[in-house]
Amino acid sequence: MFNDTVHVNYVFDAHKPSPDGYRYAMEIMGTDKRNTLFIGDQIFTDIWGGNRAGVLTLLVHPIQFGTVFRGLRYGLETPFRAGAGKGSGL
Repeated sequence: MFNDTVHVNYVFDAHKPSPDGYRYAMEIMGTDKRNTLFIGDQIFTDIWGGNRAGVLTLLVHPIQFGTVFRGLRYGLETPFRAGAGKGSGL
């Protein structure tokens, strides 16, 4: 609902990590994989999906976990986050 207030587009029910939602988002924004950056806080949905769509991805720490399930999933991602290091420094 906040999207209307800040006047931005969104893709509802994108079925991440399928690349289709990412491609649709690029289509409605008029961008392509060469000039798109996807920022996400979950490796197995946000980042994997963005990588599958061929876009540059940036993994960030979640603002809040929201549910116990999300907290558990973040815990399962911890070894992968540790292996990712600090990135390229861009």
